[in-house]
Amino acid sequence: MRAPVNFWAGKADVQIVLTVPGSPLLEVEKEGARVATAKDREAVVEKILQVVDAEKIHYEDSAFATKVRASYCPDRLCGFGPDPADQESLYVKSDDPGAVEKLSSALGDTPGVDFVFPVRPDVL
Repeated sequence: MRAPVNFWAGKADVQIVLTVPGSPLLEVEKEGARVATAKDREAVVEKILQVVDAEKIHYEDSAFATKVRASYCPDRLCGFGPDPADQESLYVKSDDPGAVEKLSSALGDTPGVDFVFPVRPDVL
């Protein structure tokens, strides 16, 4: 079995997972949590641009996330099946070494945002 390499490594430093139906935040009924809308995405992008010097911002819808997941393991030697990914994310490329912490703090209670993670080479 081999470990897959993260498609976004080198292309982005921060992943912002948007809230989709079935999200844990919705299941625990977190105050203000809702499924991300197009307006929510726009507001998140505006906030990103205010908080860090973003070189590039990528939007990954669930169809593209499914393709990316399938590309991790085309020969199926990774130990997981490339199931469809019900996920939407924004990926941010920034030279700011504190980008993850700054964006996590700034976006923590933003409607439509589930989680903020660093992009690592070996993590899906």
